[in-house]
Amino acid sequence: MLQSLLPFESTVFTLHQIPRFISLPPGSSVQLHCYLQGYNAEPYMYWYRQPPQGGALHMLFLSRYKDLIDDSSEKHFKAARPTEQNFTLSTDSLFPNHTGLYYCAWSRTLS
Repeated sequence: MLQSLLPFESTVFTLHQIPRFISLPPGSSVQLHCYLQGYNAEPYMYWYRQPPQGGALHMLFLSRYKDLIDDSSEKHFKAARPTEQNFTLSTDSLFPNHTGLYYCAWSRTLS
C-alpha cells in the first residue's frame, strides 16, 4: 500500500496492490490487482516491471481512461481496467523472464 499526500491538499490517496508479494513457478497463471482509493477523477494508471538485478523500470501498460489501454510489447500479459480506479495485470502462463518486481502507479496527467 502506497500513500501520497499531494502538495497543498488535505486528501490522502492510497494505492493498493494485491497481492503485495507473490512467488510462483513457471507455467502458473497470475492476476495482479491495483486499486486507487480516495481519488474521484479518472487517473492515468500504469503497470511497470523491474528486473531482478534492479535497473530501469519497463512500462508494461498505460491506461488513459477506463476503456482505453495502450498495447504492450509484452504479448504474454493482458491488462484490464474494469472501473476508473481499478487496473489489473494477468497472464495465463508465467515464463522465467517474467521474474521481477511489478509496480502499479498512477498520475493525474500523462506527463
